[in-house]
Amino acid sequence: MLRPYAVPFFLAALAGSALADPPPIAAPYGLTWKQSKEAVEALGTPLTGCEQQETTEVCDLAAVPQPPAGVIPDFFRVRFDAEGLTAVSLASATIASDPDGATGKTVYEALRKDIVAVYGEGERTEKVGQIMPYMAPNEFYECLDFDGCGTWETRWGGGDLVLGLKGLKPGEGYVMVNYYRP
Repeated sequence: MLRPYAVPFFLAALAGSALADPPPIAAPYGLTWKQSKEAVEALGTPLTGCEQQETTEVCDLAAVPQPPAGVIPDFFRVRFDAEGLTAVSLASATIASDPDGATGKTVYEALRKDIVAVYGEGERTEKVGQIMPYMAPNEFYECLDFDGCGTWETRWGGGDLVLGLKGLKPGEGYVMVNYYRP
């Protein structure tokens, strides 16, 4: 039998475990923070198009070591500093013939669901029509591409992980996910 004085303690312990901090943002897709360029290439995916940018070097990977399900990548980019791997970016292939953003939102939600399973809900900002309140449904991506009109993203770890749906032009957009070493 549960004693009356044990109930508040039990409830407090239960609430504390539900509010536990999510784990720190880990490098995705089989990579590890601070990994060297050579260690990344040893995974079987060569680095290409490397460019020095001040104190970092940005490279493309020919393939994603462990790609996320349901996303056809357009590019996979990694950034290195003196300590090794510091950022990872993945952009989906262009989502075309999607005037109201339904397909893009589906891809975004599938990725978001996988990330939420590890890091929790995150800070979600999903709104369009901030500048153009009478925006037509087929202007979803156009609005996302227009500065200040719309945002469709979720952030975790104070911005160490950002998932976003981006616009290119009417009916076309892509999903972008950026991981940054905490």
